[in-house]
Amino acid sequence: MAEPPTQCPICDSPHISRAPLTGDRETIGCGQCSHYEISRNALRKLETADQPKKKKLFQWIFDHQAIGESPVINTQNLDVIFSRPPKSFSETVENFLIELDKKTGEFGEWFPRSEQRLVQASGTFDREAYQYLIKYLQDASLISIHPDHTGSRIALSPLG
Repeated sequence: MAEPPTQCPICDSPHISRAPLTGDRETIGCGQCSHYEISRNALRKLETADQPKKKKLFQWIFDHQAIGESPVINTQNLDVIFSRPPKSFSETVENFLIELDKKTGEFGEWFPRSEQRLVQASGTFDREAYQYLIKYLQDASLISIHPDHTGSRIALSPLG
């Protein structure tokens, strides 16, 4: 029997919690992926999955959570998820802006750029890819970066 994961099997984050469920599934709570259920067979299959496949799964989890569904990963839907084409850059930009807009209660409200749902909406758990997206959105005047010394907060701009 495989050892239980000590990091997220999707994004490799060490910040996870695990809870066994009945049957062959468990719930994993991850600081980047959020909560999802996964079968033991799917966990074994993820051990050999490459980063592009894991990124597709990361995006799939976000999509299901965005419509209010709890993601349940098993070997059958894992094969389907892995066979899908990756999201385009424009889809990623749109997802990110929609999620930032959902969070915004007051115009000009600032959010931590590392906020979990925003990272998920970016469709990537790769730090450099996320920073590239933030820079693109800022250069396109779709978001504003707080002018403090850390630049750690962002807001939706009027154009965004």
